[in-house]
Formats: sequence, structure tokens, C-alpha cells
Amino acid sequence: MKITKLKKGQFYLFTSLILIIMVAGIIPMLAPSYDTEDVFLELKDNFLSEIPFTVNNALYHNTSVMESMEMFCTNFLNYARQRDHNFGFVILLRNRNETILLNRFKEENILLKPYGDPVIELSPGQASAVELYKSFELNIAEGSYIFSFEDNPQMQLKMLFKSYENENVYIREVY
Repeated sequence: MKITKLKKGQFYLFTSLILIIMVAGIIPMLAPSYDTEDVFLELKDNFLSEIPFTVNNALYHNTSVMESMEMFCTNFLNYARQRDHNFGFVILLRNRNETILLNRFKEENILLKPYGDPVIELSPGQASAVELYKSFELNIAEGSYIFSFEDNPQMQLKMLFKSYENENVYIREVY
């Protein structure tokens, strides 16, 4: 009688061990895996949906658009780099009588050449406000991009997003 109880206990122990191993093998297959390009696109979309609120809020409260943008960009990058540690962006914001330049790339200096003026170099995390120019040539390691501004609109936003891991580059212009 005792031997059958021991065999029965061993059977239940063995069965539970097999079930635990099976569950441990299935769970990793069920966990969602994110492609780095999907994360890049999600971060870019999140940024694009939030940035108009930042600019509008600064204008509504009559505060510095540049300071609001810098604070938002810093907070956003703290979040974004938890998901993709290589995510970065450059912003050119034309605001009435000045152009605000922000370099939020991870490790890359950028060169901005306004047509007709000397080159402006911005290190990662650096910002600058310059007078209005019709266009800028942005030079980064992968090439150069030209951003042109219209004469009439008072507020124009140009952005370049980049993730170094997959060489994702996305350019967006918002009026």
C-alpha cells in the first residue's frame, strides 16, 4: 500500500515537472517581440503627435518656445532611449522672427549651413536660435538634407529622426 502511494506521488511530481517545462517553453514564444524599426516608427509617431501641443502651449501661455521645446525634447528622449537607445532627432523650428535649432542625436555633431552665412555646428544636446533664413543645408555623416522655409507661415517645423542601429532616417515637415 505504501509503495503504490509513493509511485502515485512520483507520477504526480513527474507530471508537474513536465508541465512546468512545457509552459516555460511556450511563454517566450507568446511574448511579443518588437522589431527595432517598429519601435523607431512608434517613437517618431509619438513625437509628431505631441510636439504641436508643446508649441501651442508655449504660444498660448506666452512663454519661450525654445525653452518649452528643449524641455519637451529632453523628457521625450529620456523615454525614447529606454526603448531604442540609438534614437535621436534634429529640429528646425521657424518661430516668427527666429529659427530654433536643436540637435538631439546621440553622438553625432551636425553642421547647418544657412545659405549666405557661415556654418553652424551643433553638438549632441545643443540648441541655438538664429535669425530667419530661407533654407538650411543639414550635413550629417550619411549625407546632406536641404530644409526650405516658406515666406508666409509664421510657424514652421522641420524634423529629421534617426536611429543608428538600422540606419532609419525619416524627415517630416509640419506647418
